[in-house]
Amino acid sequence: MDNPFSSPFGGLRMVATDLMVIGPFEDWSQVRSPGRARRRRAKHKQRIRFYHKPDPNVMHDRVNGVIYGHPATLDHLRRTLEARPA
Repeated sequence: MDNPFSSPFGGLRMVATDLMVIGPFEDWSQVRSPGRARRRRAKHKQRIRFYHKPDPNVMHDRVNGVIYGHPATLDHLRRTLEARPA
């Protein structure tokens, strides 16, 4: 695997960081009765799953020439840039 800190595209480095996420989101698919779970969630454990998603945006540091993003977002950006004709 290539080094994630040295991916030059037009002179820009791409740095992958797991901190670029959005959320938290709640998954209520395992809850039998959402209304009852909503009332009881302060006192009793419910089967609500909390998760984060990769942020689809990237942060561009123009001074240092670095693009920061979640690894999944940067992989998508690399595939898109490599598929473009030069």
